[in-house]
Amino acid sequence: MNRIALIFAVVLLAACSAPTGPAELDPAQLQAGLDRLDSLDQQTWSAFNAQFAAREQAMFDQQKALQAMDRRSKEYQNAKKELADIKRTLIEEEMDFLNARKAAMKRVSDKLAAMLGKMDEKLIEIDTTRLTPAVSYVAVGTQVFKDYFRVQGNLEAEKNALVFPEYQGVIKSIPVREGQRVSKDQALMVIDTEIVAKQIAEVETSLALAEDLYIRQKNLWDQNIGSEVQYLEAKNRMESLENSLATLKEQRSKGTVRAPFAGVLDEITPKVGEMASPGMPVARVVNLDDLYVQADVSEKHFGQVQVNDEVLVNVQGVNGGEPIAAHVSRVGAYIKPDNRTFSVRVDFDQKRTDLIPNLVTELLVNEFSTDSASVVLPADMVLENAGGDNYVWVLEETPNPERQRVVRRIIQTGPSYNDMTLIVSGLQAGEHIIDRGVRKVKNGDLVKVMNDEEPVAVSAR
Repeated sequence: MNRIALIFAVVLLAACSAPTGPAELDPAQLQAGLDRLDSLDQQTWSAFNAQFAAREQAMFDQQKALQAMDRRSKEYQNAKKELADIKRTLIEEEMDFLNARKAAMKRVSDKLAAMLGKMDEKLIEIDTTRLTPAVSYVAVGTQVFKDYFRVQGNLEAEKNALVFPEYQGVIKSIPVREGQRVSKDQALMVIDTEIVAKQIAEVETSLALAEDLYIRQKNLWDQNIGSEVQYLEAKNRMESLENSLATLKEQRSKGTVRAPFAGVLDEITPKVGEMASPGMPVARVVNLDDLYVQADVSEKHFGQVQVNDEVLVNVQGVNGGEPIAAHVSRVGAYIKPDNRTFSVRVDFDQKRTDLIPNLVTELLVNEFSTDSASVVLPADMVLENAGGDNYVWVLEETPNPERQRVVRRIIQTGPSYNDMTLIVSGLQAGEHIIDRGVRKVKNGDLVKVMNDEEPVAVSAR
């Protein structure tokens, strides 16, 4: 192993040492070093074969002998286990042998790469004909990062009612119009109750007579004249007619359809002269003062969504396209078996007058947020290499203020939202990251920073 390192050092010194005069490196000297390297390579494999070839052959012979043994015998089982141990030990020793020599060669190879890198840097500094890539950068920023998942929802009103008549009859009048704001118990339409009115008149006439008879019978009873039965019958008839009259008046009042609460009269179904019947809606009243969003969320998010969690609500064409702040007010306690979701209710942080029920909405539910300001980058600046590692191009200062060095920095990323990616590790706030010109650079390049204009290739000076 030491001889390997030594021969590499000889080659490096022969190839990289500064000449003492104008004469070039002696090709014969360099070739001699390369010949020594080839010779050492052959010696390495000869030593490997000499050390392990005989043992591999012995293991092969033992394996053949094992095949001739009775597999049911105890001797076979012992020999098989012994052979497996020998094979494992041999593989481990071969790997140790090769890894040790590989490590020695790599140390020398790394040294050679570093020396060549210094030469490249010097060449870039003194080569006036070389085109230096021009790039621009952004400074790494920090912010409180929040990540959201998306789910479709439906906008609903707390008070959104179809109005049904409680009396059957012909509609006489509709004193309101669609779109009008109405107050609670305001008349929406009047149904013809003439038949009930006639019945009320008949009952009132009968009640007047019943009251007179009751008063006369009561006076007699108070004087102990007449029977108690006559007195009770008169009283019962009067009270029965009073109840009937009250029922008829209540029935007549049902002829006026009234608003169940204050709101907007959104729809009137029938017209004057048409028949109204119980069970058939005649109007819709909506109160827009208390709107909320109802959504079904996948069960995979159950436990992540909590009451008072922050939510952003997107409604197309509303609020200038910006999300509306809201919060979770209720989380369902039941998974629907048909679609494996649970219900969530979302209330707006402020009263909304620009929304109406049944608008389709998109909810952005906060599922992750950092406690303090964290390093973030635009998502399109995070690159990925063939090994699946994420990286960015970082600018590092050099002694020459007109040139900066490009270094590829491996980073660990977190979630992304709104075209921004959370950087878990690998970057610090304030570092400069190339955002334009990344296709023109490679690791270790010196570049010219041109943040005030479109990046172009410029000649080094």
